[in-house]
Amino acid sequence: MFNWKSTIDTKSIFNTTPVFAVYMTGVYADFINKNGGVAYFEDLAERRSKLLYDTIDSSHGFYSGNVINKNDRSRINAVFKINNNGIYI
Repeated sequence: MFNWKSTIDTKSIFNTTPVFAVYMTGVYADFINKNGGVAYFEDLAERRSKLLYDTIDSSHGFYSGNVINKNDRSRINAVFKINNNGIYI
C-alpha cells in the first residue's frame, strides 16, 4: 500500500481508508468493553430473546413462530407471524 513505485507504475492510487467507520468501530468497541464486555452483551441478547419467545409461545396462537425447534431460534433476528382469526397478517 505504501509502495509509491507501484502507484506510479500503475497510474493509480489506493482508496482512502474509511476513517469514520474505523473511528466508530473503536468507539463501539470501547462502549462494549466499558459495559461488561462481550459476555455481558451475549447474556443480554439471551435474556431479551427468551422474553420475546416466551411471549410468542404463551400467546395462545395470536403469535406463531416460524422455527419449530426451539434450539434453532435466533437470539438476534426473531421471526414470527401475527395470526388474526386464522388469517396471517
